[in-house]
Amino acid sequence: MNPYPENRNSSNSVPSQNDRTNRTQSSPQRQNPNANGQPRRALTEEERRRIEAARRAAAQRRLENPGAQPTQRPQRPPQQQRNVPQGNAQGHRQRAAMVNDPRGQGERPVTQQSQASRDRARRKPNGGLILFLLLAALIVGVSLWQITKNAKQPAPETASSAITALADVPEVTEITAEEDTARIPDPLPDDADAAPADPAVTASAENPENEALPPDEPAPDPNDVNLTLYNTETVPNTAIDEGNLVLVNHEHPYAKADTIPVKNAFDEKNGDFKISSSSMSLAPAALDAFVKFASAFAQDTGSHDLLLNSGHRTVAEQQNVWDYYLSTQGEAYVRAYVAKPGESEHHTGLCCDLTFYTDDGRNVPIPEYPNGPWLTSYATDYGFILRYPAEKVEITGIANEPWHFRYVGLPHSRVCEAKNWCLEEYIENIRNYSAEGTLLYITQSGDVYDAVASEGLPTTNGWLIYYVPKEAGDSTSFKVVRGYDYEISGTNAGGFIVTIFLG
Repeated sequence: MNPYPENRNSSNSVPSQNDRTNRTQSSPQRQNPNANGQPRRALTEEERRRIEAARRAAAQRRLENPGAQPTQRPQRPPQQQRNVPQGNAQGHRQRAAMVNDPRGQGERPVTQQSQASRDRARRKPNGGLILFLLLAALIVGVSLWQITKNAKQPAPETASSAITALADVPEVTEITAEEDTARIPDPLPDDADAAPADPAVTASAENPENEALPPDEPAPDPNDVNLTLYNTETVPNTAIDEGNLVLVNHEHPYAKADTIPVKNAFDEKNGDFKISSSSMSLAPAALDAFVKFASAFAQDTGSHDLLLNSGHRTVAEQQNVWDYYLSTQGEAYVRAYVAKPGESEHHTGLCCDLTFYTDDGRNVPIPEYPNGPWLTSYATDYGFILRYPAEKVEITGIANEPWHFRYVGLPHSRVCEAKNWCLEEYIENIRNYSAEGTLLYITQSGDVYDAVASEGLPTTNGWLIYYVPKEAGDSTSFKVVRGYDYEISGTNAGGFIVTIFLG
């Protein structure tokens, strides 16, 4: 096997003279044999370039030093010649790297940069280094100039000195017209310095046009309600027919007629009013309001003839009333004035029938009593409304009953008065109000407005009212404005009404 792949001979023997002659004639380049008689490989382009550069460098030195003796390249003795096979790759690399120093020194092989290139590099100035030094000198000069300029400017007023100056300003108080006139200073003389510029219009980087700056925003009012702050509460759906605003009529019967808590009215008798029966009772909230209502009437009119004629009724008691009037007044009468058992407002304990009973034993209806109009005029101040007025018969389904007053509580009674709503209309219209939309706002004086939550809610002097529809399941969640007391009442008609007390 031929160990030298580049050798095309079929044997490992030294080529004969005839073979060398033939190759010499057929090859455009001359191949000199090495010490072992084998032909030398052709020089690469890089090797020829290096040899040519060495020759030119030697010629240049002879021109510069004509009297100098040429340096002889030391010859290695034959026994020191390295015998590198022609086909050995390592030998190729050695021959490429071991080109002799053209200056004849022979201490180290020539690297990728020739000696001539190194000589030219020593003589040629380094442009990059010069440019770097110039830039460094420029930067240093500009920095020194800026430092010198800043040192000449006066130091700005510190924050602490500004605070000290503000601390000396006297507290601003209200100034009368006379004091304001007295404090106007005399005009400046002609040679006086101009008044200092208003700092609000002083030119600056943020205000290059010297435009008047807008005034500072006022601090937020601590009494304002943050509309995003709500508490979420829940109410059991069983409370749908509980509260002062339950609606009871022929479309909405009342299921808790015999189970509501009541309070005996005879125990509250104080001489300002009379009671037709010692067993008369009302719901606690309605009874407390009635006592105040009757006492105010007695104080304003001097009359003590007001009679509490009827209050809470059970289903059985209402059946007895229905039967009595049916037998004595007829069917047309009971359909106009008497509710069927289970559909009467008297089941709630929140309504009462009033009349006047004089000391001489006369029963006088409210419209016929001299001070009767006082009741209808001031009832809403104590949470009562005239439940069945003449102009609402088509809505209520009950004929005019000037003696029937219903307790709904404040401020709902004032809303009904201001809007001229009966209870059916009130329950229907309040559905348009919600916690985060439009709320109904009632002032202490009885004025009624719409309040839009996104525009800001009032925080004092009145109430806020809105509606919450009943949710599916066992309970209903609703939002209340944080930080205020509230009250929730079922309507017995599909939802709840929330009242926020603003104070």
